[in-house]
Amino acid sequence: MIKPAQEQAFAMLANRLEHARKEHPVFAQDTGHAVEVVFDEYQELKMAWLHDEGAARVIDEALDVAATAMRLVMGEVQD
Repeated sequence: MIKPAQEQAFAMLANRLEHARKEHPVFAQDTGHAVEVVFDEYQELKMAWLHDEGAARVIDEALDVAATAMRLVMGEVQD
């Protein structure tokens, strides 16, 4: 599995956040919806791992989980 250093991992997350904001300017309608989005991304991560889709795919999905969780943490909901 790819093991980026902490700085690289945070840069990867920052890039994913930027991409996500362009792709989905409205992240969630409210906090409950945001939690559902994070859960859906987690399910995609789990499926990538269960179906042995490879380390790169698992990391990609993990970044989606982290990005959606950070958007929730940062209050990017329309509450």
